[in-house]
Amino acid sequence: MSGRACYPAALFLRRGARFRHVRPPRSSRSSGRPSHAWMWIVTGVLLLAGPAGGREPQTLKLRFPRFTVRPGGSPEVCFFVRVPTQVPFDLASFEITNRGAGGSFGVRHFLVYLYAGEHLDEFSRDAGRIVASRACLDLGPADRDRRQLIASGAAARSRGALPPGLVLRLAPVPAVPGGTPDGIGLLFDANWVNGTSGTRRGSTRVVLHRARPEDVRRVALPIFETTRSSASGSHPGSSCRPRRPPPRSTPRGRARRRCATHGNRASPRKGRRPRAGMPAFSS
Repeated sequence: MSGRACYPAALFLRRGARFRHVRPPRSSRSSGRPSHAWMWIVTGVLLLAGPAGGREPQTLKLRFPRFTVRPGGSPEVCFFVRVPTQVPFDLASFEITNRGAGGSFGVRHFLVYLYAGEHLDEFSRDAGRIVASRACLDLGPADRDRRQLIASGAAARSRGALPPGLVLRLAPVPAVPGGTPDGIGLLFDANWVNGTSGTRRGSTRVVLHRARPEDVRRVALPIFETTRSSASGSHPGSSCRPRRPPPRSTPRGRARRRCATHGNRASPRKGRRPRAGMPAFSS
């Protein structure tokens, strides 16, 4: 173990700042096999140590399975992934790789949603199955629309990250209403387009990176969070905050009125959605 001769069941026990090498009982050495009592001690120490101390993974490597797109096709397909855990995942950055994309065969959008409902078990009937659905509304439970966009990317390879010290907490949800947290549900929404004359195949790899606990200073909150919007009196999905509106005759007043009506951030011009990156958050 440390360059010195040792027996199969030798242990190192800590005493203060020094270590003492412990050998098996003499009866075990004479027979060539450790005694049952000694084997129980070794087993207990190994169980206490465990593989990596039962730590949660620092990365989640997920995959949208390969599927076929016919010539001229533009299907929107969905795939649900369940991550069994009872511990939140503090997301710091992500990578999305769309494999097979190139030329006239590519991705219009690839979206990663976090499921925030209470019926995680009801996704089981769609587990491991690619479902063709617009906006992914044809799979899962009745509260399937309780979800939050956490990542997106349409390029062959996309990367996104939150500012240093800021994380997005992916919280596990119960399998049934009223239950304890049982897992993290992630819904993938992919829209591929095949402009070639032949059948093409594509797949996507998603890697989520967890922040180290000592690096977490603040937790980001989605500006489209339903609970915050409902509590503030604004329409669910709106990023507007209820304030006393300025006069409608001013440009600012017209922009604020358009914000309250459509749920878009106050801006006189409609901005283009970025092809890759993380959604907007507040902390």
